[in-house]
Amino acid sequence: MTDNPSAYQISAILFEEGEWWSAQCLEYDVAAQAKTLSDLLYELERVLVSHLCVAEELGRKPFEGLEPAPKKFWDLYQKAHARIVTRIE
Repeated sequence: MTDNPSAYQISAILFEEGEWWSAQCLEYDVAAQAKTLSDLLYELERVLVSHLCVAEELGRKPFEGLEPAPKKFWDLYQKAHARIVTRIE
């Protein structure tokens, strides 16, 4: 986590479903889907930034009212063999 009060730490799991890749955030029930991993990162960033912009426009806290992801995704995260930490600014 960072000292920046407007920064958010968000964990996500990435998984393949048929021909699609999916990303599921854990702290907030937000997801994205794309055909490739590089497109998935773009889509996930687009969805998260959209949440931030809409919250600002409405005068709300970002991600206000969003529940955490369902337990099955937290379980998958805990069982993961690899973790990648990245920072998007």
